[in-house]
Amino acid sequence: MTVNEKVYLTYMLIWYMMTEIQSYNTHKKSMFCF
Repeated sequence: MTVNEKVYLTYMLIWYMMTEIQSYNTHKKSMFCF
């Protein structure tokens, strides 16, 4: 595995985690609204 591939995979993982956290927070907030 090349360095570029490692960087790319790490970036994708971070992006995925951030997206999951945002969707979770949004869902949680919408639950609190009701």
